[in-house]
Amino acid sequence: MISLTNPKSDVLIVLSLYIIGAINWLFFFNFGDVSFFYEDWYFYFQIYSTWKQAFTDIKIPFFITIFSNEIFGQDTGFGSTLFFAKPWSIFQPQLIFLYFLSVNNFIIFNYLLFYTIFFYSLILWSNYLKISLIPKSFLIIILIFNGKFFSQTGLGGPQMTFGYMLIPLMFWFLKNSFFEINNKNKLKNIIYFSLFLASVLAQTDVHIFYQMILVCSLIIFFYPKKYINFFISILIAVIISAWFWSPIYFFGFDNIYNNISEDHWRYYGTFGYGFQNGF
Repeated sequence: MISLTNPKSDVLIVLSLYIIGAINWLFFFNFGDVSFFYEDWYFYFQIYSTWKQAFTDIKIPFFITIFSNEIFGQDTGFGSTLFFAKPWSIFQPQLIFLYFLSVNNFIIFNYLLFYTIFFYSLILWSNYLKISLIPKSFLIIILIFNGKFFSQTGLGGPQMTFGYMLIPLMFWFLKNSFFEINNKNKLKNIIYFSLFLASVLAQTDVHIFYQMILVCSLIIFFYPKKYINFFISILIAVIISAWFWSPIYFFGFDNIYNNISEDHWRYYGTFGYGFQNGF
């Protein structure tokens, strides 16, 4: 009989939950035997395929043609475009594994990678808060089977899903950078958080980047003494991410949505105002 107070039993139960969650994602993607040609998966599959071809041919994808999917309703889609000057391009370092993996298998690998990071961040918080096994297990179960992950993925939102999986880690980095009493090296803490945000931009997309900044800003708002350090941290993150912003600013703004008709939902903005509801 397994004792709920035995540390070895705790590890066994938590490990079992991790394995169950991982198998769940494998079943979700039918172990790689799944079509990605529907909804926004059309678009993201093309981006992954572009990188796959780039690594296979050892060729930098400066100019590419991403054809349209049914959502955009255009024969030419995005047309010939500068791949590195579009805010929706993906720049994850692990893309190099596409040299060895098929696009389908890489997508599954990426999901398992972020699921592992997500699971580990839950363990970090559980241990920090000294949560006992039963509430820890309940917390893990309701979060790893969060319907938002699967609904977002089902419609073709991998980058957004990865960003949501990084939320616990965002709070962890925020805590360690600005709220640890014993932290004496302020500059190190500032850079610590900046590097996290810069990696978020590379791993997910600009939507997650600014949403995390917004949420963290709302928290920091109640701590005026932390305003300057937080602002410097955001500024450093933006500077570090110049590789992302510069091509878009100089070459990408003119035709980001040039092939989308004015009847498209992106023109309705938030509650009818503005352009493209980023949330």
